[in-house]
Amino acid sequence: PQQYCDIYMEDKGKEYKIDVKGVKKSGKFLRINYKAHNNKNKEITHYMFIHILSDNEARYIFYTHQDIYNWEIANSTYSQCYKIKINNSNI
Repeated sequence: PQQYCDIYMEDKGKEYKIDVKGVKKSGKFLRINYKAHNNKNKEITHYMFIHILSDNEARYIFYTHQDIYNWEIANSTYSQCYKIKINNSNI
């Protein structure tokens, strides 16, 4: 994992430092690594998830860094993560 954002944008003086995450077609949850999210050296303001729906279609889901603190904390295969179920209310 890198400390820098994948996309940097400015709009009306506001900075957006976006970390892009991919979600498989079969994905049921959005996940963010707990340790990486809480790393004070990582300068991320937003997360953008790209959820593959088919060979020709995807959707994106956008959250602020602060939003993630409201997610469930869970154990994944190798580490802790924040996670939230993908549903129509968070797209």
